[in-house]
Amino acid sequence: MAVSRCLPRGIVPVRYQQLRFRKELSDAAADLDVLEPEVNLTRYPGMSEGELWIPSEEYHAEDFEDAMNKARRVMHVAERFAQWWFAGSERNG
Repeated sequence: MAVSRCLPRGIVPVRYQQLRFRKELSDAAADLDVLEPEVNLTRYPGMSEGELWIPSEEYHAEDFEDAMNKARRVMHVAERFAQWWFAGSERNG
């Protein structure tokens, strides 16, 4: 039986809400694992196999779009989670 059927309307236990965000937070963490090293790599030139490596020559519009989509997803999840977390602390405090 669904949790929502067992409870009065509008009351959802904190544990159930945490499960709601588990996959979203896990996905956001995976996106961040991909994004974090790219931040430094795209910012500064470096040496690779004895040659100067220029980030702008290696990164293209598709790379930018992919990174921006990941960043937007992470921000969306983070904002929703923070709103839930702090609203919950006021209600359940």
